[in-house]
Amino acid sequence: MKKLFLTALLPGFLVACGQAASEDTAAAEELAPAEEVVVEEEEWTPPNWDLENIKFQNDFDDCLPEVNSQLVAWKNTDSLFQYFPYDYDYLYMYLSTHVDSSSTRIVTETDSIWGVISWEQYFSGGMKYESIYHPEAGSSAQFKTNCQDLAFVRKVLFPIIETEDNFWNEDSTSYGPEGAGCYYDFSRDSVQNTINIDTYCGC
Repeated sequence: MKKLFLTALLPGFLVACGQAASEDTAAAEELAPAEEVVVEEEEWTPPNWDLENIKFQNDFDDCLPEVNSQLVAWKNTDSLFQYFPYDYDYLYMYLSTHVDSSSTRIVTETDSIWGVISWEQYFSGGMKYESIYHPEAGSSAQFKTNCQDLAFVRKVLFPIIETEDNFWNEDSTSYGPEGAGCYYDFSRDSVQNTINIDTYCGC
């Protein structure tokens, strides 16, 4: 009788023991410190910009070539920086792909912390581009051309600088936003007999 009674209770006893063991194991796992998962950050590498494959130079009779439609399409789809380094602005993208350069970048000022903060480059037809980086504030640039027709210069360059945040002033010599963004000022230099486009991007 005792044997039968123990045999009848044994399955329930084993189940209860199993549940207790499982509960003890779960409690121990809860008390055990969680293993720290270390995620290694991948080092960022810039895209492989092959600028030699981006050349839109064509023969042109006027002082500036029209902006290539492919460059405009990249701009309008926000994909320019898949093809150009991040320190290129719109005007330099245009110049470096549409007009032959007559010099390399010439560094004009460096900083012990920020490195190169200003440089210039010359292009065929007497064009000059100068870039200045203002640490923690923004950047500015100046593009000089021997073109004499200010309206033509604005017309040619507008497709590459156009943005919905910018608007022209009353005499169409300044194009920019009301707040932060990129500003473009068009002026004549009577001394050097050039048309200058001064840009500033920042606050």
